[in-house]
Amino acid sequence: MLIIYNTSIISAPFFSSTLKSFKNLSIKVIPVELDFIFLDNFKAVPVEVKYKEKIYDREFKNLEIFCRKFKLKKALCLWKNINAEKIKLGELVIEKKPIYFI
Repeated sequence: MLIIYNTSIISAPFFSSTLKSFKNLSIKVIPVELDFIFLDNFKAVPVEVKYKEKIYDREFKNLEIFCRKFKLKKALCLWKNINAEKIKLGELVIEKKPIYFI
């Protein structure tokens, strides 16, 4: 997993070695897979990347679990479709934004 903080990418090994400098930091491990976690002013935004044009709501199960566990109301999905959309799953709002590969 990569953690993106203010447009800087922090790889998992670097991040884990940096954590030693935080005294009261607790890390919770949950059994879900996410592609990225974007940190926006110390607020986590989980990011899922889907390289397809049609995505079903059931494909966001990991985002839902992660957001419920950490009480987040917003997530991001980067997808192949050219349209930006927002979907609502309960209290969670997932912004689907286009991603272009060259």
